[in-house]
Amino acid sequence: MVMTTNRFNSGSTSSIPLNNNDLSIYSYEFMIDDRNLGGTLHFDFESRVMSSVSANVNISVHGCLSKYQPRTYATCESPFKILIDKNSITMKSFPYPEMGFWYLTLEYICTGSESECGNSSLSLMFQISSSQCTKQQCGAYGVCRILTSQQNVFSTCSCLAGYRGYGCTDDSHAYASKSLASVLFLTLSNCMFMPAIVLAVYRRLYIEALVYFFNMFFSTFYHACDQDINK
Repeated sequence: MVMTTNRFNSGSTSSIPLNNNDLSIYSYEFMIDDRNLGGTLHFDFESRVMSSVSANVNISVHGCLSKYQPRTYATCESPFKILIDKNSITMKSFPYPEMGFWYLTLEYICTGSESECGNSSLSLMFQISSSQCTKQQCGAYGVCRILTSQQNVFSTCSCLAGYRGYGCTDDSHAYASKSLASVLFLTLSNCMFMPAIVLAVYRRLYIEALVYFFNMFFSTFYHACDQDINK
């Protein structure tokens, strides 16, 4: 097998044809500089089979992300392995990449009869990009924050309502429904001011009525906005 290394610019999109007759392993070199430190590295892949194959033929692309030098899927570390199935969209993210030259290695894999694999081909489009926090910006229950520690700037998701994880997607300890009930109880409890306001107006104690009204109004919005289920 021959390994072909190409220079790749982060943010651009590339498309390569792969087939079983081509025994090359494609490797793409890209640079992580100080502008990308403290963020997340994203890989977006879209694969399409260019020829019709039977259901017994399994076509995929094995990828590996490595630093310093290209590495095949067989020698790749488990956290950096990428498996791309045929006719699929695959997204992988790697937080806090180190500065330096990195390599994305891609290898075409076809398991099936020799004749069908020989006639099969696949088109792979991919893009490499980086962003602060996750691509979804921490989702509905997280806020992306930029922090500084010992002159190092990095981004992290601050999770709300008991959500956990790097992208605030782990809901095993979530309590959003309980928080909503708490918000309703705290805000609706301020309705107890209503009898005092009505009685003060009835007795023409307008200053006291205004005091009760503004107390009820600002207390309601304070408790509603103070809950962490809202960003």
